[in-house]
Amino acid sequence: IIARGGTALAAAIDESLGALESRESEHQAIILITDGESHEGDVAAATKRAAERGVKVFTVGIGTAEGELIPGEGGAFLKDRRGNVVKSRLDEKTLQDIATGTGGVYVHAERPEVALADLYRDHIASMEKRELGSTIERRWEQGFQWPLGLAFALLLIEMLIADRRPRARVEGRP
Repeated sequence: IIARGGTALAAAIDESLGALESRESEHQAIILITDGESHEGDVAAATKRAAERGVKVFTVGIGTAEGELIPGEGGAFLKDRRGNVVKSRLDEKTLQDIATGTGGVYVHAERPEVALADLYRDHIASMEKRELGSTIERRWEQGFQWPLGLAFALLLIEMLIADRRPRARVEGRP
């Protein structure tokens, strides 16, 4: 599905900003889970755009600085176009710059589920909250059509059935 490999942190931040409402940005946050390598785009400019809107970017770094092989299909490791095995290295400096530039926090994920729980408990849960616009509305659904239709059908059937009263027989007439 993906035409080419790589990480585009600037595009990820810009897409996230586009998905968020432009108003009340102090209530909004982006959680970026990545190794921090950015192969295209201007990360510093995207970080500045997020900071200008007041959106905090929390970064979660996955991997090691030495690099990890990326598992591919069939148990093999991912290779580039030249046939070399691809190593993904953690770029903590970039992730820290993004986080501090927007008022967020960087967390290194030894185990992702623990890092996300800690990030939420220690940082995101303490952010000022607001209620999203919501309303409760009662909408009555008219359900009388079926019983009314049945009543009309029964009335029609009743009209079609002849009123048969037994005639009194007169003696001597056949």
